[in-house]
Amino acid sequence: MKRGRLFYHLIRTYAVILFITMAILSIMLYQLLQNYFYNETEAMLLDRAREINLLLNDYSKHIISNDVLTYELQSIDRTTDARVWVVDSRGVIFTETGPIGQRFGGIRLTEDEIRNVLNGQTVIKKGYFGGRFSTPMLTVGIPITTENGITGAIFMHAPIYNINRTMMGAFHLVIISAIISVFIAAVLIYFASRRKISIPLVEMSQAATKISSGNFDVKLDEKRDDEIGQLAHALNLMARDLGNLEEMRRSFVANVSHELRSPLTSIRGYITGILDGTIDEKDREKYLNVVLQESRRLTTLINDLLDLTQIQSGQISLNMVEFDINEVIRLTVIKLEYRLNEKNIEFIPEFEDDNLMVYADRDRMEQVVYNLLDNAIKYCREGGTIWIRTFKRDGKAYVSVRDNGAGIKEEDLPYIFERFYKGDKARTDTSSGLGLSIVKSIIDQHGEAIEVRSKVSEGTEFVFTLKAV
Repeated sequence: MKRGRLFYHLIRTYAVILFITMAILSIMLYQLLQNYFYNETEAMLLDRAREINLLLNDYSKHIISNDVLTYELQSIDRTTDARVWVVDSRGVIFTETGPIGQRFGGIRLTEDEIRNVLNGQTVIKKGYFGGRFSTPMLTVGIPITTENGITGAIFMHAPIYNINRTMMGAFHLVIISAIISVFIAAVLIYFASRRKISIPLVEMSQAATKISSGNFDVKLDEKRDDEIGQLAHALNLMARDLGNLEEMRRSFVANVSHELRSPLTSIRGYITGILDGTIDEKDREKYLNVVLQESRRLTTLINDLLDLTQIQSGQISLNMVEFDINEVIRLTVIKLEYRLNEKNIEFIPEFEDDNLMVYADRDRMEQVVYNLLDNAIKYCREGGTIWIRTFKRDGKAYVSVRDNGAGIKEEDLPYIFERFYKGDKARTDTSSGLGLSIVKSIIDQHGEAIEVRSKVSEGTEFVFTLKAV
């Protein structure tokens, strides 16, 4: 699988991070090792200086001989790689160790060099000790303490290059180990980035390309519990939703084409029959009325489509006001009174109170009530009954429209708010199938809810809510 720029960008980023991390750690490690070895050397020199102080006390008491003292001092020199100076109270070096050609016996130290030690202080210095050494030394000095008090000083000088050599040996060992670790980490990062990031992103890119070309049959692995898994889940969800949307679009186009074709075919047929004389002159008025009805049906369908599109796209803003929903219902029933009378339908209002104030768009609510009553009248049996009920509960106004018509099959209930839905596919009425979709869209735009209950042969009830005042 071809690796893209993102993969190499990740590798470069990881490399820079590792380099910076190693540089910082190296600097910190160098300082840490330097401090550690210097502190250890200082502590070791001070311990040996105290041992020498004990030897000098034994020598002053004639417990050990001069040869033994000299041997012990030379032994300490060899084991510590440090030169030993024993200085009397005047600052004169009377005993020392070190190469024969670099002896300082008999030399008197300056007052600045000896004063602090003879005053009982421990001295630690780095440098050439007054220019007496050709290489930098780590020097420690302690007073010689006896029963008679401070009688002199002990100085020990360890070459700094030996300390640095030991420190750099340990530092190089650690650096080599770190380089090996970085190499192993780089290999692991390479394969982890490729497997965990690069390959999944390439697969997602390919899936997105398929989706953009109209192929929504994609399935990405979303088992990972991280952002990549979430992204894969989102792409799968988007592909599924787009697939459903595409199916709805095709169905919508097919339904619109069918709904437009039927009245247009009727209009064209009747007008053709009138023009070519197929339809007798005495029947022309009858068929012209049919053409008029079909044209009105087209107008209603187009208006409903425009309303539904504008509502669902949010192009229509709500004019929220306080009004009496019971009054809206009464006015709407008056508009539909002739249709109720045509089917001899009994209308029964059941208002909990004479007035029920709500906060909504009055015109849109009138459209909702009209569509629900129109739907109830359409599917209510001859001589049937329609009930409309309003009541208030917990700050909500409820409006119920119920009929005792044929009812809706249970398998059709989930789809009744879809565009162009018709419960009875065999019916040939002039309904556009958009009325309930418009109702649902208006209720949703208000942030309210609508539900339907229905049983075959018993009737149907629609209940929606509004914000009560």
